[in-house]
Amino acid sequence: LPVAAGADNGAALLHASVCALWGAAPYQAAREHLGADASWIAAGLAAGQPLLLRFAGTAHADGAMALFHFLSCLSLWRWSQGRDVGWLAVAGAFSGLAAASKLHGIVLAGALAVWAWRREDPADPPARQRALAIFGLPALLFILPWYLKTWTSAGNPVWPFFSNLFGGDSG
Repeated sequence: LPVAAGADNGAALLHASVCALWGAAPYQAAREHLGADASWIAAGLAAGQPLLLRFAGTAHADGAMALFHFLSCLSLWRWSQGRDVGWLAVAGAFSGLAAASKLHGIVLAGALAVWAWRREDPADPPARQRALAIFGLPALLFILPWYLKTWTSAGNPVWPFFSNLFGGDSG
């Protein structure tokens, strides 16, 4: 919204805030599951990425995509530990937010959906389908509006990719 309003500084501030959360999320996850010493290492690895440091204060969506993907992975991990389907739905929602933030997030969302599907017993196809639906429906709630908007405006839901398959132009 800030960019649409012509306020690049607002978008840069939003992205910097998201990047700060990206540093805090691995810290908190590591602290909870690995201990205090590991939390600082996790935060340093996340926040010390050269591209993150260079672009954190600019109007980009990369930090949001990274944060949402990390939170999706963390939620999937929690689901796999206790099988609470709420975490599976949360993972799908975060994956959808990642895919709505950046186009290549759809690849990551698809990979996580396959992972969730494969975590279920292959001898129980309904359980696998249920896991896919519980993950996929929240993801689609965030993905579809943006991909439909891109499809209607550019003629291709993933423009500028796969133009040979979907067609489309920059409008």
